[in-house]
Amino acid sequence: MSTINDQITDSVNQINTLLMGSAPMQSMGMLNVTASETIGMSMFNAVSAQQNAQTSASAAAAASCAKMLQQSPPPPAKKPTPEVKPDPSQVEALVKELLKKQDDSQKKQDDSQTPAKS
Repeated sequence: MSTINDQITDSVNQINTLLMGSAPMQSMGMLNVTASETIGMSMFNAVSAQQNAQTSASAAAAASCAKMLQQSPPPPAKKPTPEVKPDPSQVEALVKELLKKQDDSQKKQDDSQTPAKS
């Protein structure tokens, strides 16, 4: 039989105890690292999604503004002309003038149709 030095077996037992004792701490450390990395990635994804949504909203607003600027404005509404009521004395004077002109043209026509006396 071979004999193993007591110091070697003691050293192996101490390393096994050390590894068994540090395993829960190491696994918790790995869990914490994984959790923090996951949270960081989810925050990055949230920020990216928010930036993309803002970019899309800005593009939609710019396209709407451009479309509004390209359209021509409607023509201005015409102002209604106020109704002018004629003055009866002006109407009477105009009728007399027109009748006088008609009489004058009638006389000229009659004069041109009558044979001239020699």
